[in-house]
Amino acid sequence: MGMIAQRVSDGGCRVLGVIPKALVPLELSGITGDGRCMFQSVVHGACLRVGKPVPKENVTRELADDLRTKVVKELIKRRTETEW
Repeated sequence: MGMIAQRVSDGGCRVLGVIPKALVPLELSGITGDGRCMFQSVVHGACLRVGKPVPKENVTRELADDLRTKVVKELIKRRTETEW
């Protein structure tokens, strides 16, 4: 078990996967698993990518909800393309 996985385990959480060595030097941020966590992660990463500070949690949540709404609308629009 790697250093990060061990720390997660020591903190009482379950380790769901292994972080590749290439990612270890990068910043790790905790994002609450609340149904919008993937979109919050995208917002977080987009801010970091363009050199902006990550917004406060409530702003990140609003941006994530906006992104999620746009994705859902796009999936509905392309329903015949995206369904199996």
